[in-house]
Amino acid sequence: MIANGISRQILVFSASVLLASGSALACGTGLGDCDCQTLTQAIAKIQASEIVDADGESLLYSQLQMIGDQDFMQNAMEDSAAKVLLGQLALKKSQRDDLKQFAQQLIQDQLQLSQQVLERVGKPLGVQEEKDISKKDKQLAARLAALSGAQFDEEYIKTMLKDQKQQLKRFGDETQLAVTPGVKIAAGYGKTLASQHVELLDKIAEGHSLVAENQTATIAGK
Repeated sequence: MIANGISRQILVFSASVLLASGSALACGTGLGDCDCQTLTQAIAKIQASEIVDADGESLLYSQLQMIGDQDFMQNAMEDSAAKVLLGQLALKKSQRDDLKQFAQQLIQDQLQLSQQVLERVGKPLGVQEEKDISKKDKQLAARLAALSGAQFDEEYIKTMLKDQKQQLKRFGDETQLAVTPGVKIAAGYGKTLASQHVELLDKIAEGHSLVAENQTATIAGK
């Protein structure tokens, strides 16, 4: 599991003492700027951070300081694999063209995020490519697979909206908590994708006659 906020804050505080000389890598200050709007921007910044690491200028992170980053990256890769599976399920079962278009975009975005960003950033941290999804995600997929028609569409929209809003917060928090420049960049790009997906889902939900207030209440009650 991702380390809780308090634990991450303690790790970051400890890291800040050791990394004072490397503060230029912090999010929003050039190399470690996590505000990446496109995949190309994210990859370029990751490449730049790798060059710095190769020069030995940012090799100031202890194993303890990187535990939070490792946990985040592992969970991010597992989550990305689950989204791909649910997107494939929506392509098969949804009756709505706009929802199928979203699912196709989601699959493409998650595969690019996983293969070109998360795996690249995670490998130096010892994070392995995720080959399977969690038991919880398998249960979720099975529950959705048992639905059909409009019932599937509505439940899929609600499920993905909840998930994407949670991811938006997780990735946003990680841009502040991460001590590894590449993880900051990956989190920033993931945050951008989550924001885009929430916007798309909100539009689809409106077309699906899901009132925002009722939708939020339903999700919160799950």
